[in-house]
Amino acid sequence: MELELTEESVIAYLQKNYNEDALISEVDEAKSDFLDDGWEEEFDDEFEAYAETGRGEAESQVRAQIESDVLGKLNIEYFEFEKRVGKTISEIITDIFPVLDAE
Repeated sequence: MELELTEESVIAYLQKNYNEDALISEVDEAKSDFLDDGWEEEFDDEFEAYAETGRGEAESQVRAQIESDVLGKLNIEYFEFEKRVGKTISEIITDIFPVLDAE
């Protein structure tokens, strides 16, 4: 699939190449990378610890990987994408996959 520098083309690419279940799994795997040492003393599991102490780092990490993929395929920089498309690549990704909205 050829990727063109349009919102519609990027949306189609994202829908074809990524699925929400796999992204949720990637986020879940990344959560442990962002827990403080000793979290086990205060929380029952990683998910509870991340829910209480996380600041969206795992979601941001997975979203950044997708951004890098799309921008690399388009051979364009982040801010040039926004300038030419009218939205950031992050906005488009989180519109399609709200689970990656780290806010």
